[in-house]
Amino acid sequence: RDLVSHLLTYSDNTLAESLARLVAVEEGAGDDFDAVQEGTTAVLERLGVPTTGLVLADGSGLSDDDAVPAAALTQLLVEVSGRTGDLSVVDDGLAIAGQTGTLAEDGRFAEENSDAAGHVRAKSGTLVAMSGIAGIADAADGSTVAFTIWAEGVEPGTATTSARAAVDALAAEVYRCGLSL
Repeated sequence: RDLVSHLLTYSDNTLAESLARLVAVEEGAGDDFDAVQEGTTAVLERLGVPTTGLVLADGSGLSDDDAVPAAALTQLLVEVSGRTGDLSVVDDGLAIAGQTGTLAEDGRFAEENSDAAGHVRAKSGTLVAMSGIAGIADAADGSTVAFTIWAEGVEPGTATTSARAAVDALAAEVYRCGLSL
């Protein structure tokens, strides 16, 4: 539980790789890169998460060959939101906008998005040419909304920073609008 929580809150890629390999071993798929695809797919299918188009070349998410459909991430978040038991660790481990982990770094969810602080919990991701956030918003209208937002193909450097700001702004809009979005 502690490792999963740390991984999600701080976006620890090394830990993500290690835990994905452990899932693969537990599922009887082996312990190599190919096993991550097989083991993770088996678990997601048991949860009712769509796996069509899912490609996991690694467990960290750093490979250019990885492809995770937004629908799969969003459905996974629906499955874990508000859960008790084993899956509650995922919901509990997500960073909280403006308060913990990667969602509190570099002034995220401050100023114009500060109203969403404390109401959005998510896993963020920033790579060379993309920025994304997948999470759950306890929306202003009282609803709970699972979402995935990605900006891909952005120019490295300042464009990546701008993409992250835009992704955060959209997540704040999910909070503001809730199910009326």
